[in-house]
Amino acid sequence: MAYIEGDEMTVMHCGDSRCYVYGADKNIKYVTADHNDGHYMGAPLTRCFFSGHPEKALPDLKTIKVAPGDRVLLCSDGVYPCMAPDILRDRMMDDRPLEEIMDTFKFMCEKFSDDNYSAILVKID
Repeated sequence: MAYIEGDEMTVMHCGDSRCYVYGADKNIKYVTADHNDGHYMGAPLTRCFFSGHPEKALPDLKTIKVAPGDRVLLCSDGVYPCMAPDILRDRMMDDRPLEEIMDTFKFMCEKFSDDNYSAILVKID
């Protein structure tokens, strides 16, 4: 979850979906850390809202500064394994309409993902 008010964005995160925030200069400002046992794919989650164990449902909460030109990507764990991190960043920051960028993400997921996928990309104005 991400909530933006003024020049601050609050992110609440639990599980293995992610939030990426890149500045207009293409440098990473923030990325969530996966809540798993240290392995990449198929690893058990150490924190999850739907575990049935309240102690495993404690989210990370972070507030960061955002500025015009920043891009925010919220995505499920079916999205980010489809692209190398630098390609993901470059596509997020493409100088194209956001809908076209998301079409590229959808194409990559359809071609390479082995999990369900969803994503939303926002540009801070």
